[in-house]
Formats: sequence, structure tokens, C-alpha cells
Amino acid sequence: MATSQVRAVLFRILFLVVAVSETQSVPVYGRYETCVASQPSDYQNPFNYTEVTTQGVFSGPDGHTTVDGFYYQAYERSNVGGSEKLIPDGSPQWCVRYSPRSPGSFDVTFIITNSSGTFTMKTDSFEASDEKLAGFIKLGSNQVHFQFTNKSTYYPVGENVCWVGENQGTYGYDDYFGKLAANGGNYARLWLTDSAWDDLAVEVKVGNMSLANTWRLDYVVKLAEKLNIHLLMCTESFNYFCTSSSGSKVVTCPSLIIIIILIFVFKAPCYWDQSYYNVANGGFLTKPSNFFTDGRAKADYKNRLRYLVARYGYSTSVFAWEFFNEVDICDDYNTAVQVEWNEEMSSYLRSLDVCNHLISTSFSNSNGDQTVQGLAALNFTMTHNYGSSDIAAATAQYASKKQMMYKKPSYVAEFGIGDEDNDKAGVSLHNGLWAPLFALGAGTSMSWWWDSWVDPNNLYPIFKPFSVFVSRLPLADYTWNVSDPTVSPAPPYNIRAWGMAGVGQGGQQLIVTWVQDDCFTWANQHSGVKCTSHSRLTLTTSCSGTSSGNYTGHWFNTHTGEDIGNTSVMCTGHLQDQIPTFSQDIAVYYTS
Repeated sequence: MATSQVRAVLFRILFLVVAVSETQSVPVYGRYETCVASQPSDYQNPFNYTEVTTQGVFSGPDGHTTVDGFYYQAYERSNVGGSEKLIPDGSPQWCVRYSPRSPGSFDVTFIITNSSGTFTMKTDSFEASDEKLAGFIKLGSNQVHFQFTNKSTYYPVGENVCWVGENQGTYGYDDYFGKLAANGGNYARLWLTDSAWDDLAVEVKVGNMSLANTWRLDYVVKLAEKLNIHLLMCTESFNYFCTSSSGSKVVTCPSLIIIIILIFVFKAPCYWDQSYYNVANGGFLTKPSNFFTDGRAKADYKNRLRYLVARYGYSTSVFAWEFFNEVDICDDYNTAVQVEWNEEMSSYLRSLDVCNHLISTSFSNSNGDQTVQGLAALNFTMTHNYGSSDIAAATAQYASKKQMMYKKPSYVAEFGIGDEDNDKAGVSLHNGLWAPLFALGAGTSMSWWWDSWVDPNNLYPIFKPFSVFVSRLPLADYTWNVSDPTVSPAPPYNIRAWGMAGVGQGGQQLIVTWVQDDCFTWANQHSGVKCTSHSRLTLTTSCSGTSSGNYTGHWFNTHTGEDIGNTSVMCTGHLQDQIPTFSQDIAVYYTS
């Protein structure tokens, strides 16, 4: 018998022996997992799906669904003097994960294919209980907001958490996520990109994944599931695809001095000279821009996507896949090339991801690339914005403009003022959370300075009041328009308001409004401007042009998270209501 035949017979026997497992019970939208021991076989790279492919075929109430498996190594973690240490736990395995979408009994067939042949066998069965979770995040039918499979609204409230302190590993995410979730946060953005500073970098050289880092990512995803945090998974960044400071964070502040400071501070860190794609480092690309056109580079990125979907595509805590962080900073950025690349990768990703997670990409320029952001292949748009002296105005502007331009959800996925040391009270964070909601924003503005500003100054409690307020609003159930509220009488100070009015499927009305004294910007507060108390002001706002009707106003303290009280008002196309006494800002929602 030939050596390959002997190896195949032994592999089949070993596979059958280790594949026996107890029947599992998982909730609908929960995680089913089965693993078998990895045995030597005819392949060199277990991460290369063209050399060895493992798959699970699931037969049951969902029909017949095939998902990829992945190469896996378990670890045990320990905290040694503040540093995470990982020790391998057992031998490598092949694993398959699946999220059932219907209750009932499922049979599982495990298939592995390599140069010795294809081996197929019944390995397991499991029950999906009717204990349904909320499900996966989709686009709301109103094209403004996100919603779960069960139709409840998902409004992202959170920040970037793209890396943790040196050598902290998963313990750093325990800390950040724990504080965020305790204050109502339900969103975090991860970078799976740069091994120089990122313990979650998936691919560490062409075609090879880090088993330690992907185990860490397993831990972080499970932690997110436990804490009800949903993750924007950024798969790549400009950093290893630019040779110099070919871009910088786009700012909106008119101060020339601050602009100069911001360009220096946000100077794009370019590491093409360290990239594993660089031919000088044993790669195969002679320049960064070839990443988007070279066939081998495309194949490698697709292989990485395939591994990511196989390992994490089951999870309801994966909010969306983000192809690139600030792709416009890459050398020789070209719109036509980006259109072709994004459409090709989106099509491939959708062919793999049976749970249909959302897809997007991001730009350093706050306006982005209209042609790319308008692609049907990308489900929502994001804005990165830095340097504004008035975060409320800037973030509300971009949220509203992009939603109306692209007719898809939009939110500010990165923001910073460039002068966080002079905003230790987190005024800009407060305003970045509140303003976008009332201007058709699909989520809060997400601070970039999670590790050097939010955490050191313990700004997490600022998230809580907003989280309480937005949780009361079934946003995805309504069709929305900007309501253009006004405040009168015109005082000697500038009181401004943002708002939107919505109509539900049954004709019910919902109006949400935020009133703010513009004394309460970080720049004004830093300049020593004092906010005073305001009373006897009147709010006038549209109620969607409906016929006359009674509304109840629910007034809310944006700083304490407490209800102030209710008012009863009449709508005749517009409604007028007396604003309770407030300082800085106040919010209200009206129900019909």
C-alpha cells in the first residue's frame, strides 16, 4: 500500500475515534462547536485553504449549510507581573463553529480535504433550543438605523479599543470592556492588523495566522458576547501600505496653529519597510499599491477573510467587517481600483459568511470617497473627524449629510479634538455621544483616545445617561426626517437644538430633540466660558406634518440620566412645549 494510502487510512481511523462527542444543546443564534485532533497529513500550511480544507455540513431546520473549519490551538493564560503569558493547552485541532437560526435537531458532517483525498463522516448532532437571542445585526428597513434579527434596534454606543497596553493581552480587554459595559456601552472597534502593536493581529506573514493572537481574539469575542458588546472587526490598515506621511487626519478647526499641531500629532505612521508583503522582507510586492491589484495579494487577503469568517462568523457579537482603516492614506490611492477591489472582496466575503454580517470601510478624509462609499456592496458609511472646536456641530453635520447622501446608516467611527489634555472632563465626549442621534446618526461618535483619555480620566460614566435614553427609543421601527426645532425667545446667548421626527408603521409618532447651550463645547469650557441656568424657554418642533393630536413629552437630564418629568402638548403640524429649567443641555422625546 502506498505511503499516501496508509496515511489516509490512519487519518480516517484517528478522525473517527476523536470525533465522538456528547450531544450539545445551544440556543438559537448561539454557538455550536466541534473539534477533532489534527494529525500529520499532506499539506505544509494548515492555514492555506487551497492545501487543506475542513468543513462542517449542517443538516436541520436551517436546511443544508456548509461552513469552513479552521486550524486551532488552545491556550491557558496567566497574569505574571501585569503581563499576559500564554501556554499551549493540548495539541492543535480542526474546529467548526456554527450558529443555528432555527430551533430543532441538527446533524453535523465533518469533511476534510487534502492531497490524500476527501474524508467525510457523520460526527455529531445537537439541539438548537428555542431560547432565542436577539440575533445578528442587519440594516434597518428605514435605511437610517441598525436592527437585530428579531427587529429590535441596535444603536452603537462605545469607542475604539484597537489595542491594549503593552503585554496586557486579553487582560487589557477585560479591563476596557468591563468598564464600558458597566456604563451602557455596547460597541467597540478592534484592529486585527498590525502585529507591531496589536495582540489581535490575525495574519503575521503571508498565508500564516497567529494561533496565539487568534486565541486571544476568541477570548475577546466571547467576552463581548457575555457583556453585550458588538465588535467592528477592522481587518487591515493603511500603515503597512504607505511609504511616508501621505495623509493626515482631516480637521475642521479653523485655527492654523491647531491644524499644524494636528498634522504633526496625527502624522500617518507608515511601515511599508516592515511589511511582510514587501519583497525586501521576503514578500512579493514591489510597492504598496500592488496589494489592491496583484492576484497573489488578493488571494492571500481572501484566504485571511475565509479564516476570519470560519472562526468568528458564527458570533452575534460581530457587528460588521471593516475592510480597511483609512484606506485613502495608502500610497497611490485610486478610486477606480478601490471600487473594483471593494466589490470583489465584498462578493467573496458574502459567499462565505452565511450569517451575512455587514461590511464597510473607512477613510481619513472626513468626506470620504463618494464613489466608494456609495457602493451597494458596502452596507453603511463611517466618518473619521479630528480637530473640531465644536464636536456636536461637526458630528451632527456628517451624520445627517452622509445618511441623506447615501441612503444608508452612517456614524462617526473615529473622533478626537487634538487637545484632549484640555478636556479632562470629557465635554467633547458628551457632545459626540448626544448630537448624532438627533441628526439621523446610526450610532454615537466613537472616541479614538480610549487608552490615553477616556480610561485615565474615568470618563466611562458619561456613556451611561445616553445609553439609558437611547434604549427607550425603537428607532429602527420608524421612518425619520430631520425636524429642525427652534428655541424662543431668542436669548442673548446661543441656544440651539437638533431633532428628528418619525412615523411608525401603525402611524404612531415619535419625536426626539436635544437642546444645548453652545457654552458647553470643549473649546468654550477650556476658555473659561460659564454656562448659566435657563428657564421659561419654548421649544417648537415639527411633528411630521400630521393632523392634530396629543403628545407626551418625556424630558431627560443628559448628565445624570434621570427623568425630569412629563409634559402634555398638542400638535397641529408643529408642537410647542416649555423647556424645563436646565443648564448646558437637555433632551426630550415625544410620543403620540
